[in-house]
Amino acid sequence: KSMYKRFQPEEITYVAKSEEEIRSTVASWLRPGYEQAIANRQEQTKTNKANLDADAIARGMGASTFVTDVKNRQQNAESRDIATMESDYGATLAQHVSKGVEDETNRMLQIEEFNAQ
Repeated sequence: KSMYKRFQPEEITYVAKSEEEIRSTVASWLRPGYEQAIANRQEQTKTNKANLDADAIARGMGASTFVTDVKNRQQNAESRDIATMESDYGATLAQHVSKGVEDETNRMLQIEEFNAQ
């Protein structure tokens, strides 16, 4: 028994990251870029609406239904763009999380194979 303990091979222990840990890590570096893009798009809409108002006032139109319709189209375009960005974010996040989980599973398999040898 003492010789067995003396020459017993050491096994490697590895604690794999959970899917939630991977998701949190990826989101921490991925989300800020999307947040900035969304903020830029919202700022673009504000600028476009202000330009439309200024142009309408300069032409003597004031608060017309045409201007309101154009501003509503601007708002709808912003909403579509933001929805597309959110969809892209979700897809990119899922892709990175899936890859991370796969990598962690492969690492665990390698450790188990090493320990079995």
